[in-house]
Amino acid sequence: MRRYPAVLDHYKGRRDPKASCLMAVYMDLERDFADTLAAALPTPPMSYEHDGVCVEGHCELPSLDLPIAAKPFPKDIVAYARALHPEHDWVESQLDIEVAQLVADWRDCRRSLERGASAARARNIPFGRVLACCVEGKVVIPKANGKVIQEFDPKGRFWTEAPYNRDAMLLFARKHIHIFATVRCNWRFGSWLTTTCDPELPDPLQSAAAPSPLRPSCT
Repeated sequence: MRRYPAVLDHYKGRRDPKASCLMAVYMDLERDFADTLAAALPTPPMSYEHDGVCVEGHCELPSLDLPIAAKPFPKDIVAYARALHPEHDWVESQLDIEVAQLVADWRDCRRSLERGASAARARNIPFGRVLACCVEGKVVIPKANGKVIQEFDPKGRFWTEAPYNRDAMLLFARKHIHIFATVRCNWRFGSWLTTTCDPELPDPLQSAAAPSPLRPSCT
């Protein structure tokens, strides 16, 4: 506690200031470790985890003055998920898109957005693939009626329905444009500092004949 008087003072109004101080310091140091580990990897990580980072494919462990270990992905991720949470209905994705392709497409979309509207409009296929991967599982185009698109609202727990046409798909893409924004969260002594790096986001599918990649699943 002597090393972090400012943090302890920040939590002096809590029921257990020392416990709150220790948790804040621990989370701050854990984030510093994750940042250090990510910077030492040969390729950027797919995501941050609470105690490390997630990397696609084989990756050599970097040499750091910290104890680190590699944990492989389950070979059958669907079977693993079913065993871990049998109360959910787990099914394999119907999209023929590899994770590495998804990550590459997302970065391609970000670069095009940063270059401006014309560059983004020329990248309709990557935008379509990323959007399809992100909404699969909550968006359905029924086999019985291919003229509508149905979307599940996880907060309200109800389904909405809209016409399946080019104009509707443009509105749908704009509704989910936040997928292509980057959000950086840092825990700094008791509070989350969240920065959304959101450039001018044009309509990426303005000139697209891109509804086809947006047919994520049919039931």
